[in-house]
Amino acid sequence: MGKYKSTIWIITLMSCAAALTPAGHALAANSDAPTADQGNALEEVVVTARRREENAQKVPIAITTISAAALQDNNIATLQDVQQLVPSMTVTTGNVGQRDTANVAIRGQGYGSIAGQAAVAMYLNEVPVPTDQNGLLAGGPGLFFDLENVQVLKGPQGTLFGRNTMGGAVLLQTARPTNDFGGRLEVGFGNYNDRELDGEINLPIIEDKLLVRIAINGQSRDGFSDVQSMPGYPNGLDLDNRDNKSVRVSVTFRPTDILQNDTILTYQEYSSHGSADFLTYVDPTGVVASMYPQLLQLLAQQQALGARTHIPIDTDLNGTNGNLFALENITKLDFNDHLSYKNIFGFHGLAFNIKADVDGTNLPIFEVPADDYHARQISDEMQLLGTSFGGHLDWVAGAFYSTQAPPSDSFSPLNVKVLQPVGTPMDVANSISETRLILNSKALFAQGTYAFSGALDGLKLTGGLRNTWDYRNEETEATTQVPSTSLPSNSHALTWTGALDYPVATDTTAYFTSRRGYREGGASSAAIGNTTLLFPFGPEYVTDYEFGIKSDWKVADVPIRTNADVYYQNYTNIQVTQIVPYPGAPAGLDITTNVGGARLWGAEYEALALLTKNLQIGANFSYLSFKYTKFGPGVDAATLIGEESANRVPREYGVNARYYLPVPDSLGKVSALANWHWQAHFGDFLGTSQIPAYGLLNLSLNWDKINRSPFDAQIFVSNALNKTYISGGIGFLGFEESTYGDPRLYGIRVTYRFGAEAK
Repeated sequence: MGKYKSTIWIITLMSCAAALTPAGHALAANSDAPTADQGNALEEVVVTARRREENAQKVPIAITTISAAALQDNNIATLQDVQQLVPSMTVTTGNVGQRDTANVAIRGQGYGSIAGQAAVAMYLNEVPVPTDQNGLLAGGPGLFFDLENVQVLKGPQGTLFGRNTMGGAVLLQTARPTNDFGGRLEVGFGNYNDRELDGEINLPIIEDKLLVRIAINGQSRDGFSDVQSMPGYPNGLDLDNRDNKSVRVSVTFRPTDILQNDTILTYQEYSSHGSADFLTYVDPTGVVASMYPQLLQLLAQQQALGARTHIPIDTDLNGTNGNLFALENITKLDFNDHLSYKNIFGFHGLAFNIKADVDGTNLPIFEVPADDYHARQISDEMQLLGTSFGGHLDWVAGAFYSTQAPPSDSFSPLNVKVLQPVGTPMDVANSISETRLILNSKALFAQGTYAFSGALDGLKLTGGLRNTWDYRNEETEATTQVPSTSLPSNSHALTWTGALDYPVATDTTAYFTSRRGYREGGASSAAIGNTTLLFPFGPEYVTDYEFGIKSDWKVADVPIRTNADVYYQNYTNIQVTQIVPYPGAPAGLDITTNVGGARLWGAEYEALALLTKNLQIGANFSYLSFKYTKFGPGVDAATLIGEESANRVPREYGVNARYYLPVPDSLGKVSALANWHWQAHFGDFLGTSQIPAYGLLNLSLNWDKINRSPFDAQIFVSNALNKTYISGGIGFLGFEESTYGDPRLYGIRVTYRFGAEAK
């Protein structure tokens, strides 16, 4: 392990040295960020990481920005795909192996416990997207369309963003209407009977006063996993298919020069035949094998069939579906050049129904015939933004409030069948509960950046404080199997941010940042007979320290961008879900507790080089090391140590290149892109299920303005080497199931542009 630490420090120091000297070795780089259009200069990337528009190279935190073009070129359609372009980001399948919910981890912090909140939040136009009852990000396919960019912020972001984010935040910024009439319509076709439709139109109703943008997106694709049979489909069915459609309407109203209102409406719905969970491991001496000896034979049958054909299951999965309605209303009032007010209102309605056969067999080991979840979230954030002291101090202060709950008096049914005797009727074997999850959060915050002058010219000092109050309650309605429960909990914490950044050379900024973040507490429950036991747990805290250098420089007129950072994080009161022994529960109880402390350190490197007018190359790398440092009383330390790789990829790297073919301008612009991403072996979920190392290659060939016409074409191939890899899984009392990632997907897209888009 020591050699990897040495390598990281050497790479970082070399980057710093190269940034401070006029000559050096050309470094390859990451093409995630927008670049110059076949030019010889790097394009400025604008981000909103500090709730203002700023040059990403001047912001003292690690950020990866993905342009709309990069999303399409790499066939990025869901959160699971985004990780291929972002170092230190890990996304695995979420609840019970479902592809439509996502376990997102940044720098090793993500899905911490079954009863807790996720450490990474996703924002749509500055409004947090609701999570499911397990804190997993929901949304499914069809959300990543009509975007300006995707910004991934790394490390705790609790000072300026609504939800507490110990790991980081994913910001989705949709495209806004413009003053120019125009648009595009794109159709696509591919293997697995893939059919796609995407497009938008800008409608300037009143020039510079009332602007409208309408965007649509849809996809229908057959599944790539075939189950041999299930109760409603004795002849089998294709799983992991895709059927989604979305529409977005954006309206900008600017009645005066000082007032602007943006309203964005998004409706998305998706459905599938369900996700395939493959049985991949059985412990012959485990609890499950002792109850179901035939499981070992079923494992052999599944291994013989491979990763795309599934043995028979005893749960109908067809009807897995969901939808999201999102309304964001952003009002900005400029009082003068130095003071403005911004209000961000959001209403998000979320619903989905998940069906799963978690054990992947026709045995009643772990089945979810229905997990029907509904949530409505209302949020509002008020910001006062200003500059003071002659423009030296930029500051923002405000308040945030959100409440997430199901519709009034609505309970979400959850049917689970676990470890029941073979042949037990479903209505007897089911553990049936109906729950209402209520999440309330409110906060006051302030942050400012002061730019020094004189002897300290160029030095900037940032400081911020946030006080957050959280309320969580999971109510369970009484049924014949499960008594009613109520699990209210209150948490509050003061979090902060402090940073120094300084231009150590032209176009080179060095920074040091430290932040404090927290994850709210809660309670988990477990039923023994007709008795429900409650197990409260407290908040989890993290303090991080990050040092980095961001630089734009040249070697022999070759523009190069290098961003490097190292970070250290200290955790206390970590929330972890464990199966613990308990009288009357032969298999133990699955509960969440605060287990102790840990440390995590790592490093990241991203680079981009425009070697010639026609050739751009890039690379990125990340390293992560996590260790528990102490354990609380009654904690199964040995098991936790064995699960230290959960959600934590120790090493990953990516390389990419884009080449513009030297064709005459009369033919248009033709470019080819190749992107390779590799990640090391790590543990999924609670670390009990393992994901082997794998690498993926994405390719695309783009022909813009074909023969100077308004038509574009793209040929794309994702997972070009047809790699069979695991994207998630669950381990349970001696068996493991795995969800496999997408096979090779390829196709062609043709785009017609009109109006301003055709210029």
